[in-house]
Amino acid sequence: MPTAVIDHFSNEEKHIRRAIKVLSASPNKLAVFRHVYYHKKVCKTVAEIAAATNLTSKQVLTAGKSLASQHLVEQPDDRPTRYCKVQALAPHKRRIIEVSSSPIRAKKAMKTADGSGTTVVHHHNKHVGDKYQVGQAGAVGRDAKAENVNFQQVWNSGGFDSDALATELATLRKHLKSSGDSADTDVQVGVLAQAEQAAGAGDGPQAVSILARVSTPVLQTARDIGVAVAAAVIAKAIGIS
Repeated sequence: MPTAVIDHFSNEEKHIRRAIKVLSASPNKLAVFRHVYYHKKVCKTVAEIAAATNLTSKQVLTAGKSLASQHLVEQPDDRPTRYCKVQALAPHKRRIIEVSSSPIRAKKAMKTADGSGTTVVHHHNKHVGDKYQVGQAGAVGRDAKAENVNFQQVWNSGGFDSDALATELATLRKHLKSSGDSADTDVQVGVLAQAEQAAGAGDGPQAVSILARVSTPVLQTARDIGVAVAAAVIAKAIGIS
């Protein structure tokens, strides 16, 4: 298996910002990246990614080819229909996905690349002048507004487990997919897939923000089939007790 290394760029931060730039510009690439880095399995097949993301195989291949050329995933020479994690990026997957999923935060990250703006999310809190490095925060910079604070609060208030949520969202997604064939069902399946990937990457607040788009009938289905964690998080996300 070929090994993509951080030295493709001048330093680790530049590699991470390149990832954010690429992923924030393409929902399909973000979906593929999110699933490749989901959970502990190092490599995923095109079929697995398509099933999890609700993308077609052609869309997965197109996005995956671009990600591989940018050294954001690895594509083994002997298995061209598989995509694998870049080990240097894997420890930063949560940060990359979290920032790439927010247009506001991705824009701020890009400003950092040319020295004109504030810094992107980091794992330690630090303030120097007008530049900020923050851990779990919804915004950065002196005048920035926190767009994710409510989702963070919802997640923290429930004491939920992200792995348990991911598992139950997968169960709910598969049940929903098998029980209907309408456009509305397809949309809801896609939302659940995105939230499942966020939860699997350990990003509970992002999963909550995605689940805010779930419909009330899907919540009822979650309750009916007994996925209690998923039902509780969805209820909080859409504001139903």
